Amino acid sequence: MKKILLAVSALALMAAGCPTAPTVSTPETPKGMSAVIEQNVDQNGLKGTFFVPSKREGKLPALLVMHEWWGLNDYIKNEARNLADEGYAVFAISLYDGEVATTSSRAGELAGQVRANPAEAERQMKLALNFLERQPEVDASRMASMGWCFGGGMSNILVSSGDKRVKASVVYYGTPITDPAHLKNMSQPILGIWGEDDQSVKADTVRTFEQALKSQGTPTEFHYYAGAGHAFANPTRGDAYKPEATADAWTKTLDFLARNLKK
Repeated sequence: MKKILLAVSALALMAAGCPTAPTVSTPETPKGMSAVIEQNVDQNGLKGTFFVPSKREGKLPALLVMHEWWGLNDYIKNEARNLADEGYAVFAISLYDGEVATTSSRAGELAGQVRANPAEAERQMKLALNFLERQPEVDASRMASMGWCFGGGMSNILVSSGDKRVKASVVYYGTPITDPAHLKNMSQPILGIWGEDDQSVKADTVRTFEQALKSQGTPTEFHYYAGAGHAFANPTRGDAYKPEATADAWTKTLDFLARNLKK
């Protein structure tokens, strides 16, 4: 179960097709819960936020986190904090040069610009891996990528680039890879979280992707949630948010990451 963390910003986000979510006050951190240290990064064309648990022993496995089409907003930063509180060093990248969209039209423009130049997105994600490798808290032999929606598609692009520094990938309803030349590079374990009723990333398309991965021997764990649509794990999505499915997916995510990254 996700924990309440120190310095969790109030969520006031707009989600696709939904109004701005109500502001949530920051609750007091329970006794004994670890705090998370965060550092804004803006260097050599790389922008994002780096999160590490303040209490740690030895070097940590690391995660590169990719945002939804809105950009690196408070929702994604909070997910990164939750992951850091589970014992990971986490870099949440901004693929929009730090911009956060407040309208769906602007989000679509920004996402379209990145998708039109996947080589540049790949370059930035690899800069983020370089950043993680250099951090004294990080065990560079244990790094994975993770993304939601647009970011799930970006995680697929990174893994399909053949960068072997990425040891595993978690994809929440991201665009599948269909190009055989790139698909063959996806040999790392992949966890996929999908909604059966997703109208943006159709379940039938995902099952074709799943079968292609399994047929080439890629360790693949895909989970499909009945009654869930696109971005069902985003708590700012109003009625589209499915808390039970989200909780189950989160448990599966932590289990998958622990099995593939923690010693």
